[in-house]
Amino acid sequence: MRKILTFIAFAFSCTLAIAQPNRLITTGTIESLESKILNETRRVWVYVPGSALNDISGPKSYPVLYLLDGDAHFLSMVGMIQQFSRNTLCPEMIVVGIANTDRTRDLTTSNISGPIRMMGNAVAPTSGGSDKFLAFIEKELMPFIESKYPTQPYKVFVGHSFGGLTVINALINHPHMFSAYLSIDPGMWWDNEKLLSQAQSVLRNKKFEGKSLYMSIANTLLPGMDSAQAMADTTMQSQFFRSIMKLDGAFKANKANGLRYGSKFYAADDHNSIPIISIHDGLRSIFSFYQFNLTAAEIAGFNAETLKRIDAHYESVSKLMGYPVKFPEMMANALAYRFMGEGRMAESEMLFALNIKNYPNSFNVYDSMGEFHEAQGNKQKAIELYKKALSIREFPVTRERMERLLNEK
Repeated sequence: MRKILTFIAFAFSCTLAIAQPNRLITTGTIESLESKILNETRRVWVYVPGSALNDISGPKSYPVLYLLDGDAHFLSMVGMIQQFSRNTLCPEMIVVGIANTDRTRDLTTSNISGPIRMMGNAVAPTSGGSDKFLAFIEKELMPFIESKYPTQPYKVFVGHSFGGLTVINALINHPHMFSAYLSIDPGMWWDNEKLLSQAQSVLRNKKFEGKSLYMSIANTLLPGMDSAQAMADTTMQSQFFRSIMKLDGAFKANKANGLRYGSKFYAADDHNSIPIISIHDGLRSIFSFYQFNLTAAEIAGFNAETLKRIDAHYESVSKLMGYPVKFPEMMANALAYRFMGEGRMAESEMLFALNIKNYPNSFNVYDSMGEFHEAQGNKQKAIELYKKALSIREFPVTRERMERLLNEK
Protein backbone atom coordinates (compact mmCIF):
# COMPACT_ATOMS: atom_id res chain seq x y z
CA MET A 1 0.00 0.00 0.00
CA ARG A 2 2.79 2.31 -1.01
CA LYS A 3 0.76 5.24 -2.42
CA ILE A 4 -1.77 5.18 0.40
CA LEU A 5 0.94 5.04 3.07
CA THR A 6 2.89 7.86 1.43
CA PHE A 7 -0.19 10.08 1.71
CA ILE A 8 -0.92 8.95 5.27
CA ALA A 9 2.68 9.48 6.37
CA PHE A 10 2.59 13.01 5.00
CA ALA A 11 -0.78 13.84 6.48
CA PHE A 12 0.05 12.57 9.92
CA SER A 13 3.54 14.03 9.94
CA CYS A 14 1.86 17.41 10.03
CA THR A 15 0.17 16.28 13.27
CA LEU A 16 -2.48 18.95 13.11
CA ALA A 17 -6.16 18.15 13.42
CA ILE A 18 -8.58 20.00 11.15
CA ALA A 19 -12.04 20.68 12.53
CA GLN A 20 -14.24 20.04 9.51
CA PRO A 21 -17.29 22.27 10.21
CA ASN A 22 -15.35 25.54 10.27
CA ARG A 23 -12.03 24.37 8.75
CA LEU A 24 -10.02 25.53 11.76
CA ILE A 25 -6.56 24.10 12.30
CA THR A 26 -6.16 23.04 15.93
CA THR A 27 -3.04 21.98 17.77
CA GLY A 28 -4.36 20.52 21.01
CA THR A 29 -7.06 20.25 23.62
CA ILE A 30 -7.69 22.29 26.77
CA GLU A 31 -8.33 20.03 29.76
CA SER A 32 -9.50 21.06 33.22
CA LEU A 33 -9.01 19.21 36.48
CA GLU A 34 -9.92 19.95 40.06
CA SER A 35 -6.87 20.03 42.31
CA LYS A 36 -7.36 19.11 45.94
CA ILE A 37 -3.72 19.93 46.64
CA LEU A 38 -3.98 23.47 45.27
CA ASN A 39 -7.69 23.84 46.06
CA GLU A 40 -8.51 25.23 42.62
CA THR A 41 -9.37 24.29 39.05
CA ARG A 42 -6.32 23.99 36.80
CA ARG A 43 -6.28 24.13 33.01
CA VAL A 44 -3.71 22.39 30.85
CA TRP A 45 -3.16 22.48 27.12
CA VAL A 46 -2.52 18.99 25.71
CA TYR A 47 -1.00 18.14 22.34
CA VAL A 48 -0.98 14.54 21.09
CA PRO A 49 0.97 13.62 17.94
CA GLY A 50 -1.26 13.07 14.94
CA SER A 51 0.27 9.62 14.42
CA ALA A 52 -1.77 8.49 17.43
CA LEU A 53 -4.83 8.71 15.16
CA ASN A 54 -3.26 6.60 12.42
CA ASP A 55 -4.73 3.10 12.68
CA ILE A 56 -2.90 1.92 9.56
CA SER A 57 0.20 1.37 11.68
CA GLY A 58 0.16 -0.12 15.16
CA PRO A 59 -0.95 1.53 18.41
CA LYS A 60 1.52 4.07 19.76
CA SER A 61 2.42 5.65 23.08
CA TYR A 62 4.63 8.63 23.75
CA PRO A 63 6.97 10.33 26.22
CA VAL A 64 5.41 13.36 27.91
CA LEU A 65 6.85 16.87 28.09
CA TYR A 66 5.45 19.02 30.92
CA LEU A 67 5.75 22.71 30.08
CA LEU A 68 5.48 25.54 32.60
CA ASP A 69 3.97 28.85 31.45
CA GLY A 70 2.18 26.61 28.97
CA ASP A 71 -0.09 29.36 27.71
CA ALA A 72 3.00 31.32 26.62
CA HIS A 73 5.22 28.60 25.12
CA PHE A 74 2.85 25.82 24.01
CA LEU A 75 2.75 26.53 20.27
CA SER A 76 6.50 27.08 19.91
CA MET A 77 7.26 23.89 21.83
CA VAL A 78 4.80 21.81 19.82
CA GLY A 79 6.14 23.21 16.54
CA MET A 80 9.73 22.43 17.47
CA ILE A 81 8.90 18.87 18.52
CA GLN A 82 6.96 18.32 15.30
CA GLN A 83 9.92 19.48 13.23
CA PHE A 84 12.51 17.50 15.19
CA SER A 85 10.52 14.27 15.45
CA ARG A 86 9.75 14.38 11.74
CA ASN A 87 13.51 14.25 11.20
CA THR A 88 14.05 11.67 14.00
CA LEU A 89 16.06 14.13 16.10
CA CYS A 90 13.78 13.40 19.04
CA PRO A 91 10.79 11.16 19.69
CA GLU A 92 7.25 12.28 19.05
CA MET A 93 5.94 13.53 22.38
CA ILE A 94 2.76 14.50 24.14
CA VAL A 95 3.06 18.10 25.35
CA VAL A 96 1.23 19.21 28.49
CA GLY A 97 1.29 22.99 28.84
CA ILE A 98 0.34 24.10 32.36
CA ALA A 99 -1.47 27.44 32.36
CA ASN A 100 -0.86 29.83 35.26
CA THR A 101 -3.18 30.96 38.01
CA ASP A 102 -0.83 32.44 40.63
CA ARG A 103 2.54 32.21 38.88
CA THR A 104 4.73 33.62 41.65
CA ARG A 105 3.10 31.35 44.20
CA ASP A 106 3.56 28.19 42.16
CA LEU A 107 7.00 28.78 40.67
CA THR A 108 9.00 30.21 43.59
CA THR A 109 10.75 27.97 46.07
CA SER A 110 10.50 29.91 49.34
CA ASN A 111 8.37 32.67 50.81
CA ILE A 112 9.52 36.28 50.85
CA SER A 113 7.21 38.29 53.05
CA GLY A 114 8.60 41.79 52.48
CA PRO A 115 9.34 43.97 49.44
CA ILE A 116 11.45 42.28 46.76
CA ARG A 117 14.13 44.60 45.41
CA MET A 118 14.70 42.56 42.24
CA MET A 119 11.01 43.02 41.44
CA GLY A 120 10.90 46.78 42.04
CA ASN A 121 9.96 46.35 45.72
CA ALA A 122 6.81 44.45 44.82
CA VAL A 123 5.44 42.09 47.44
CA ALA A 124 4.55 38.43 46.93
CA PRO A 125 2.75 37.21 50.06
CA THR A 126 1.75 33.90 48.43
CA SER A 127 5.25 33.08 47.18
CA GLY A 128 7.06 29.86 48.00
CA GLY A 129 4.62 27.24 46.69
CA SER A 130 6.91 25.38 44.28
CA ASP A 131 7.01 22.14 46.28
CA LYS A 132 3.24 22.11 46.64
CA PHE A 133 2.89 22.80 42.92
CA LEU A 134 5.23 19.90 42.13
CA ALA A 135 3.08 17.69 44.38
CA PHE A 136 0.08 18.70 42.25
CA ILE A 137 1.98 17.71 39.09
CA GLU A 138 3.13 14.38 40.50
CA LYS A 139 0.02 13.26 42.38
CA GLU A 140 -2.81 14.78 40.34
CA LEU A 141 -1.74 15.98 36.90
CA MET A 142 0.48 13.06 35.91
CA PRO A 143 -2.12 10.41 36.87
CA PHE A 144 -4.77 12.44 35.01
CA ILE A 145 -2.67 12.57 31.82
CA GLU A 146 -1.64 8.92 32.07
CA SER A 147 -5.25 7.80 32.48
CA LYS A 148 -6.44 9.65 29.35
CA TYR A 149 -3.52 9.58 26.92
CA PRO A 150 -1.11 6.93 25.52
CA THR A 151 1.99 7.69 27.58
CA GLN A 152 5.43 6.20 28.12
CA PRO A 153 7.41 6.62 31.36
CA TYR A 154 9.98 9.09 29.97
CA LYS A 155 9.11 12.64 31.13
CA VAL A 156 10.67 16.01 30.32
CA PHE A 157 10.21 19.16 32.44
CA VAL A 158 10.64 22.61 30.90
CA GLY A 159 10.44 26.08 32.44
CA HIS A 160 11.60 29.66 31.87
CA SER A 161 12.60 32.25 34.51
CA PHE A 162 10.67 31.34 37.69
CA GLY A 163 9.66 28.24 35.72
CA GLY A 164 13.35 27.49 35.28
CA LEU A 165 13.78 27.90 39.04
CA THR A 166 11.08 25.27 39.61
CA VAL A 167 12.75 22.96 37.06
CA ILE A 168 15.96 23.15 39.10
CA ASN A 169 13.96 22.56 42.29
CA ALA A 170 12.46 19.43 40.75
CA LEU A 171 15.89 18.11 39.76
CA ILE A 172 17.51 18.83 43.13
CA ASN A 173 14.67 17.89 45.49
CA HIS A 174 12.33 15.63 43.47
CA PRO A 175 14.58 13.86 40.94
CA HIS A 176 12.28 10.82 40.70
CA MET A 177 9.64 12.86 38.86
CA PHE A 178 11.33 13.48 35.52
CA SER A 179 13.92 11.97 33.22
CA ALA A 180 15.14 15.19 31.57
CA TYR A 181 15.07 18.89 32.37
CA LEU A 182 15.29 22.12 30.38
CA SER A 183 15.83 25.19 32.55
CA ILE A 184 15.69 28.44 30.57
CA ASP A 185 17.45 31.40 32.23
CA PRO A 186 16.26 30.36 35.71
CA GLY A 187 15.62 32.92 38.45
CA MET A 188 18.28 31.55 40.80
CA TRP A 189 18.55 34.94 42.52
CA TRP A 190 15.29 34.26 44.37
CA ASP A 191 15.43 34.69 48.18
CA ASN A 192 19.14 35.51 48.34
CA GLU A 193 20.03 32.50 46.17
CA LYS A 194 18.59 30.03 48.68
CA LEU A 195 17.96 27.22 46.19
CA LEU A 196 21.34 27.87 44.58
CA SER A 197 23.09 27.27 47.92
CA GLN A 198 21.12 24.07 48.40
CA ALA A 199 21.90 22.88 44.88
CA GLN A 200 25.63 23.45 45.33
CA SER A 201 25.57 21.06 48.31
CA VAL A 202 23.25 18.47 46.79
CA LEU A 203 25.23 18.24 43.54
CA ARG A 204 28.31 17.20 45.52
CA ASN A 205 26.53 14.46 47.46
CA LYS A 206 23.73 12.99 45.32
CA LYS A 207 23.83 10.82 42.20
CA PHE A 208 21.82 11.73 39.10
CA GLU A 209 22.46 8.70 36.90
CA GLY A 210 20.03 8.53 33.99
CA LYS A 211 19.07 12.21 34.29
CA SER A 212 19.88 15.00 31.84
CA LEU A 213 19.67 18.78 32.06
CA TYR A 214 20.17 21.61 29.62
CA MET A 215 20.38 25.14 31.02
CA SER A 216 20.41 28.30 28.93
CA ILE A 217 21.81 31.62 30.14
CA ALA A 218 20.60 34.91 28.66
CA ASN A 219 22.64 38.06 28.23
CA THR A 220 21.35 40.15 31.13
CA LEU A 221 24.69 41.93 31.56
CA LEU A 222 24.73 45.69 31.99
CA PRO A 223 25.97 47.67 28.98
CA GLY A 224 29.75 47.59 28.86
CA MET A 225 30.03 44.76 31.39
CA ASP A 226 31.50 41.39 30.45
CA SER A 227 30.94 38.10 32.26
CA ALA A 228 34.17 38.30 34.27
CA GLN A 229 33.24 41.76 35.53
CA ALA A 230 29.74 40.55 36.38
CA MET A 231 31.08 37.64 38.43
CA ALA A 232 33.30 40.04 40.39
CA ASP A 233 30.44 42.47 40.92
CA THR A 234 28.36 42.42 44.09
CA THR A 235 25.47 44.68 43.12
CA MET A 236 21.88 43.69 42.56
CA GLN A 237 22.09 44.68 38.88
CA SER A 238 24.24 41.67 38.00
CA GLN A 239 22.80 39.17 40.48
CA PHE A 240 20.45 37.52 37.98
CA PHE A 241 23.38 36.63 35.71
CA ARG A 242 25.79 35.81 38.55
CA SER A 243 23.45 33.40 40.26
CA ILE A 244 22.91 31.34 37.09
CA MET A 245 26.63 31.27 36.34
CA LYS A 246 27.33 30.02 39.87
CA LEU A 247 24.88 27.19 39.30
CA ASP A 248 26.47 26.44 35.93
CA GLY A 249 29.83 26.21 37.67
CA ALA A 250 28.41 23.82 40.28
CA PHE A 251 27.05 21.50 37.60
CA LYS A 252 30.35 21.49 35.73
CA ALA A 253 32.37 20.92 38.93
CA ASN A 254 30.41 17.80 39.87
CA LYS A 255 30.56 15.63 36.75
CA ALA A 256 30.99 12.49 38.85
CA ASN A 257 27.35 12.63 39.98
CA GLY A 258 26.23 11.11 36.67
CA LEU A 259 24.10 13.99 35.37
CA ARG A 260 24.24 14.52 31.61
CA TYR A 261 24.61 18.30 31.56
CA GLY A 262 24.78 20.91 28.84
CA SER A 263 24.60 24.70 28.97
CA LYS A 264 25.19 27.77 26.83
CA PHE A 265 25.46 31.52 27.27
CA TYR A 266 23.47 33.33 24.55
CA ALA A 267 25.17 36.65 23.98
CA ALA A 268 22.58 37.76 21.41
CA ASP A 269 19.49 36.95 23.51
CA ASP A 270 18.00 38.66 26.53
CA HIS A 271 15.70 37.16 29.14
CA ASN A 272 12.60 37.55 26.96
CA SER A 273 14.01 36.37 23.63
CA ILE A 274 15.85 33.30 24.89
CA PRO A 275 13.04 30.68 25.11
CA ILE A 276 12.83 29.79 21.39
CA ILE A 277 16.54 29.15 20.85
CA SER A 278 16.68 27.36 24.22
CA ILE A 279 13.90 24.97 23.20
CA HIS A 280 15.78 24.21 19.98
CA ASP A 281 19.17 23.67 21.61
CA GLY A 282 17.77 22.02 24.73
CA LEU A 283 15.91 19.32 22.80
CA ARG A 284 18.99 18.72 20.64
CA SER A 285 21.12 18.32 23.76
CA ILE A 286 18.71 16.14 25.74
CA PHE A 287 18.09 13.82 22.77
CA SER A 288 21.59 13.89 21.29
CA PHE A 289 21.61 10.08 21.46
CA TYR A 290 18.32 9.57 19.64
CA GLN A 291 18.82 9.93 15.89
CA PHE A 292 19.99 7.04 13.73
CA ASN A 293 21.76 8.00 10.52
CA LEU A 294 21.95 5.62 7.61
CA THR A 295 24.74 6.83 5.36
CA ALA A 296 24.47 6.75 1.59
CA ALA A 297 27.13 4.03 1.58
CA GLU A 298 25.12 1.92 4.07
CA ILE A 299 21.98 2.27 1.96
CA ALA A 300 23.92 1.27 -1.15
CA GLY A 301 25.43 -1.75 0.62
CA PHE A 302 22.51 -2.59 2.92
CA ASN A 303 22.90 -6.07 4.44
CA ALA A 304 22.49 -8.09 7.63
CA GLU A 305 25.31 -6.14 9.30
CA THR A 306 23.38 -2.92 8.72
CA LEU A 307 20.38 -4.46 10.49
CA LYS A 308 22.63 -5.35 13.44
CA ARG A 309 23.78 -1.74 13.68
CA ILE A 310 20.16 -0.56 13.61
CA ASP A 311 19.22 -2.99 16.39
CA ALA A 312 22.25 -2.01 18.49
CA HIS A 313 21.44 1.69 18.19
CA TYR A 314 17.84 1.29 19.25
CA GLU A 315 18.80 -1.04 22.08
CA SER A 316 21.00 1.77 23.40
CA VAL A 317 18.22 4.33 22.91
CA SER A 318 15.78 2.06 24.73
CA LYS A 319 18.05 1.89 27.79
CA LEU A 320 18.24 5.67 27.96
CA MET A 321 14.50 6.16 27.39
CA GLY A 322 13.42 3.43 29.81
CA TYR A 323 11.11 1.63 27.38
CA PRO A 324 11.51 -0.24 24.06
CA VAL A 325 12.24 2.07 21.11
CA LYS A 326 12.40 0.58 17.62
CA PHE A 327 13.50 1.69 14.17
CA PRO A 328 10.55 3.83 12.97
CA GLU A 329 7.98 1.74 11.16
CA MET A 330 7.30 4.19 8.34
CA MET A 331 11.01 4.85 7.78
CA ALA A 332 11.69 1.12 7.40
CA ASN A 333 8.59 0.81 5.21
CA ALA A 334 9.66 3.60 2.88
CA LEU A 335 13.19 2.22 2.53
CA ALA A 336 11.88 -1.29 1.89
CA TYR A 337 9.65 -0.03 -0.94
CA ARG A 338 12.60 1.91 -2.35
CA PHE A 339 14.68 -1.27 -2.45
CA MET A 340 11.74 -3.13 -3.94
CA GLY A 341 11.45 -0.53 -6.72
CA GLU A 342 15.18 -0.87 -7.40
CA GLY A 343 14.86 -4.65 -7.69
CA ARG A 344 16.81 -5.21 -4.46
CA MET A 345 14.38 -7.80 -3.20
CA ALA A 346 16.57 -9.39 -0.51
CA GLU A 347 17.19 -6.02 1.17
CA SER A 348 13.51 -5.11 0.84
CA GLU A 349 12.44 -8.36 2.51
CA MET A 350 14.88 -7.76 5.39
CA LEU A 351 13.21 -4.45 6.21
CA PHE A 352 9.65 -5.70 5.82
CA ALA A 353 10.56 -8.60 8.15
CA LEU A 354 12.14 -6.17 10.62
CA ASN A 355 8.87 -4.24 10.75
CA ILE A 356 6.88 -7.40 11.44
CA LYS A 357 9.25 -8.24 14.30
CA ASN A 358 9.13 -4.72 15.75
CA TYR A 359 5.44 -3.91 15.18
CA PRO A 360 3.45 -7.17 15.35
CA ASN A 361 0.16 -5.35 16.01
CA SER A 362 0.36 -3.15 12.93
CA PHE A 363 -1.94 -3.65 9.95
CA ASN A 364 0.62 -2.01 7.70
CA VAL A 365 3.52 -4.43 8.27
CA TYR A 366 1.56 -7.46 7.07
CA ASP A 367 -0.08 -5.59 4.19
CA SER A 368 3.33 -4.37 2.97
CA MET A 369 4.91 -7.82 3.22
CA GLY A 370 1.87 -9.12 1.35
CA GLU A 371 2.60 -6.70 -1.49
CA PHE A 372 6.21 -7.88 -1.49
CA HIS A 373 5.21 -11.52 -1.92
CA GLU A 374 2.58 -10.64 -4.51
CA ALA A 375 5.27 -8.88 -6.53
CA GLN A 376 7.41 -12.01 -6.19
CA GLY A 377 4.58 -14.15 -7.58
CA ASN A 378 4.05 -15.94 -4.27
CA LYS A 379 0.24 -15.64 -4.27
CA GLN A 380 -0.45 -18.04 -1.39
CA LYS A 381 1.93 -16.23 0.96
CA ALA A 382 0.52 -12.85 -0.12
CA ILE A 383 -3.04 -14.05 0.64
CA GLU A 384 -1.97 -15.25 4.11
CA LEU A 385 -0.41 -11.88 4.87
CA TYR A 386 -3.39 -9.92 3.56
CA LYS A 387 -5.67 -12.04 5.76
CA LYS A 388 -3.46 -11.28 8.76
CA ALA A 389 -3.57 -7.55 7.97
CA LEU A 390 -7.36 -7.60 7.62
CA SER A 391 -7.71 -9.41 10.95
CA ILE A 392 -6.20 -6.29 12.54
CA ARG A 393 -8.27 -3.75 10.64
CA GLU A 394 -10.52 -3.67 7.59
CA PHE A 395 -9.13 -1.80 4.60
CA PRO A 396 -10.93 -1.80 1.20
CA VAL A 397 -7.81 -1.77 -0.99
CA THR A 398 -6.32 -4.76 0.83
CA ARG A 399 -9.64 -6.60 0.76
CA GLU A 400 -9.92 -6.07 -3.02
CA ARG A 401 -6.33 -7.19 -3.57
CA MET A 402 -6.85 -10.37 -1.57
CA GLU A 403 -10.15 -11.18 -3.33
CA ARG A 404 -8.50 -10.72 -6.71
CA LEU A 405 -5.73 -13.18 -5.80
CA LEU A 406 -8.26 -15.69 -4.47
CA ASN A 407 -10.24 -15.50 -7.73
CA GLU A 408 -7.07 -16.06 -9.77
CA LYS A 409 -6.28 -19.37 -8.02
